[in-house]
Amino acid sequence: MRQDQLPSPGQYVNSQKLRVEAAKAISHAEITYGLVGGNTAEHIQLKEFFEACAAAVDFADPEPEE
Repeated sequence: MRQDQLPSPGQYVNSQKLRVEAAKAISHAEITYGLVGGNTAEHIQLKEFFEACAAAVDFADPEPEE
């Protein structure tokens, strides 16, 4: 994955470094997926990491009012 395929994470300290490193990790996962022919423990761990990141910032999304 190229870093320009990911959206900007915003104007935070080291945000572009985060974007670059995330793209590297995803690229590595894509390459190993192709070599192995499927998911590995590392793929699952990377996905869980990004899911935990997303859950950690969910506090910013207000609950919809009914």
